[in-house]
Amino acid sequence: MRQANDGGTFNEALTTQNLTESAGLQAKLMGEEFKLRQEMLTVLTPEQKTQLDQMRQQFKSDHGNFKGGRGRGERREAPKQ
Repeated sequence: MRQANDGGTFNEALTTQNLTESAGLQAKLMGEEFKLRQEMLTVLTPEQKTQLDQMRQQFKSDHGNFKGGRGRGERREAPKQ
């Protein structure tokens, strides 16, 4: 991306190419992460799956149903101690 702005001029074609490549890699990574989670679930015992569900519910209640990505969404105040 920095190369697309070298010399003070913006190279739209290079930027588009870089973003297209990046999007493909991100999609591939998401697919691999999903496969890994699915494989992990196959080795858990029923008790472990129940515990995982409870932990997920606790996380959701602590953090809300925030669906934003990195750096997106509203900031929340830290819990008071």
